[in-house]
Amino acid sequence: MEAFRSSDLERRVARLICFGTVEEADYPAARVRVRMGKALSAWLPWLTQRAGNDRSWWAPSIGEQVVVLSPSGECAQGVILGSIYQAKYPAPAVSPHINRRVYSDGAVIDYDTESHRLHALIPGDAFVEASGDITAQVGKSINMQAGTRVTISAPLIELDAALIHLIGAIQTGGRGGEIYPVELNGPANQTGGDFVNEGHDVKASGISLTGHVHDCPHDGETGAPK
Repeated sequence: MEAFRSSDLERRVARLICFGTVEEADYPAARVRVRMGKALSAWLPWLTQRAGNDRSWWAPSIGEQVVVLSPSGECAQGVILGSIYQAKYPAPAVSPHINRRVYSDGAVIDYDTESHRLHALIPGDAFVEASGDITAQVGKSINMQAGTRVTISAPLIELDAALIHLIGAIQTGGRGGEIYPVELNGPANQTGGDFVNEGHDVKASGISLTGHVHDCPHDGETGAPK
């Protein structure tokens, strides 16, 4: 009897912590099966950071090497503690200053505490949605580059700066063919090129450029400008 108890205890201790590879997955149930040598485990859960009102999700993938903790040596009651690097899936960084996540589609998100740099490489689209405000405050410059176009849509767009420098042609237009006025609250200085207004008029203090006339010293008025 004592020998049986000793043998059973050794078996339980040997199965307390095991290493294996994820072989099957049931993601809707949040369970996977792990191959440990010749044995295939029952459907086991994995540890997560949060599983209450706040929840997190990062499921282990097929082929991932994991550590299984089995309370009392009962593998059917086991839980996956975490993952271990392997030759097929090596560590994605070698510096202790880098916190990096590499995804199967090629996306990479990392932060380097030595250079104080946050970097996100996204092979597809990035989408940020907020029901309130989004505020960005930087100590130096904001640089944006787009391969085709930049679209900003809002009922009001306000630019506040001591100097606004625009490089390139400027074109204005209305939605559905509507004509919107351009208003300047201050002087306008043009230092180069011509001012061209084809097919329309220019007015200053109510006086038409194309339709105004002058008194003729001989008699009557002059004709309109041509």
